[in-house]
Formats: sequence, C-alpha cells, structure tokens
Amino acid sequence: EEINIHRGLKQGDPLAPFLFLLVVEGLSGAISREEELGMFKGFKVGNNGLFVSHLQYADDTIFLGEASVENPWTLKTIIRCFELASGLKVNFAKSNVIGVNVSADFLNLAERILHCSVGSIPFTYLGLPVGANPRKEGNWKPLLVSLSRKLGDRRIALVSWDNVCRPKNCGGLGIRDLRAVVPYLETMSGGGKGYRLLGAWLVALGFQMDEGAVCG
Repeated sequence: EEINIHRGLKQGDPLAPFLFLLVVEGLSGAISREEELGMFKGFKVGNNGLFVSHLQYADDTIFLGEASVENPWTLKTIIRCFELASGLKVNFAKSNVIGVNVSADFLNLAERILHCSVGSIPFTYLGLPVGANPRKEGNWKPLLVSLSRKLGDRRIALVSWDNVCRPKNCGGLGIRDLRAVVPYLETMSGGGKGYRLLGAWLVALGFQMDEGAVCG
C-alpha cells in the first residue's frame, strides 16, 4: 500500500539521517542482489574468497568491482533504478571512476558509460587519504589542519562538580557523588569483600585527585 506524504523534512532535521539510511539500504540490497545473480562482480579480498562490492557511510558510497565491461553497465542500471524508486539523484559531477592496475582504455569506457570523471590514487574519502603512504607525515597534514581549524575555537565549558552532581530535576546531570558512595561501599556487609575492595579502590583512585573532581 502506497504511503501518502503529508509533510517533508528540512535539512538538519534530526530524523533526516535515519530516513536517508533506510533509503540507501535499498541501494545496498540492490547491488548485493545483482552480485548474487552474477550480474555484478565485486573485488576479491584476501585468500578466503571474500568479495566486496560496496562501502557506504551516510551519503557517501564506494562501489568496488572487477574491470569488466558488464560491471559499469550493471552499476548504471542499479543507480538509475534507485533514482526512480527513491527520488534521489546521484551527483555524477562529484563522482569519479578510479582504477588500480587498470588500462586507460577501460577507464575511458567506464567514464563514458557512467558519465563521471576519471580520478586517480591517492584520493580523499571522508577526509582521509586513500592509497597514500600512511607513514608520510605530509599525507596527514590536510586532515590535521582541518581538525585544528574546526577545534581551535572551541573551549572546554567548566562546570562546577556540585552542579553536575545535582539531580536532573534540579538542573544537574544526576551523577553520583563518590564522596557519598564510598563510605557506603566500605561498610556494606551484605556485599562481602568485593564491595569493600571496590570502596577502597575508589578511595585510592578518586581521592588522589583534586577534591573537586571526585564526582562521577
């Protein structure tokens, strides 16, 4: 039965990422089904015969497959069906086809079939350099600069532990104060040696710190 749409979601809505994941799960199922039917051949990893056909993170997807003529055509069909079913269009202007030990002729063919650009290794995926030497410091510099720029203006919000240990209905976080719990654990007879040992351990760990940091 068709679902009638009553209202949409704006960008930034907390529910939007969850709904998007439900939709792209269909894309994952479609590529897996074509792989089972032998219409799409994934990339073999290791000696155990494991084939990987795609990797997904949020709205980023990587398709992996053998350099065969059938794979680009099958992939184009899957993407087109996904667009018709979901109403979401793949931005081929931001998509690349990248080959590893693949001839330039095949890359040009895949480029014409999928209407995207030919990329090269190394490339950036989710902010990380893929295919670059991980031991070279220079390959990580763009990521470190980006993190420094995003986190540089942030400061730790200092909050009194007395406020943190207050109940939630009083504006606190409801975190238990160790200063109140430890004496109870030390004298608890029903719990046996384990509770007394836990109390002693908390005393040794907690009260070596600053007196104001004994909550939590």
